[in-house]
Amino acid sequence: MGSELQLTKSMGRWLGLLITDGTISKYKRYLKFTNKEKTLLDEFALLTQNNFNLIGKRINGTNRTPDIQVNSVHLVKQINIEFGIPLGDKSNIITVPTKILNCKNNEVLSSFLSGVFDGDGSAVFNKKHNIRRVDLTSGSSRFLEQVQELLLNFGIESRLAKKETRLLITKKNDIKRFHKFIGFKHPIRQKRLLEMLN
Repeated sequence: MGSELQLTKSMGRWLGLLITDGTISKYKRYLKFTNKEKTLLDEFALLTQNNFNLIGKRINGTNRTPDIQVNSVHLVKQINIEFGIPLGDKSNIITVPTKILNCKNNEVLSSFLSGVFDGDGSAVFNKKHNIRRVDLTSGSSRFLEQVQELLLNFGIESRLAKKETRLLITKKNDIKRFHKFIGFKHPIRQKRLLEMLN
């Protein structure tokens, strides 16, 4: 690894997944990505290998959601310092890294947002009741406000639910733009997104 990590599409996607469904050990020994979806687990392991030349180990605990764990004190320290991702439980205090907010490369921003929505997003579709929306849930309202700002780079308007920490994309044109510029790799959400646009 070089002295400073470069923001590439691959790095943006990795960061988006880590920020939503990842944890950095408070003892700074490892980081892990936790998700039920095998596609995303495999992808996180591959991105880790491609970006940092490190092997993520898959851990399947009993009655637990599987993890990809990456043991590297050096990487953990670098991610914590360069991107400001907190150690331990970060759900209520997470923010979008300043490097992402200042990034002018829409390919990197798109990859980051796709990772974020694959981590903590959902696609809600009920044809009978004409409900169609893309959601993002977070314990940090600041994080959602920052994601809302990033979405505007792609002309995607969203709103924040007042009583809960949730971002909603509800207008059909905005959902179309979300599909075009960001989208889901999570197979179930991807399928649902296509259904609501047909």
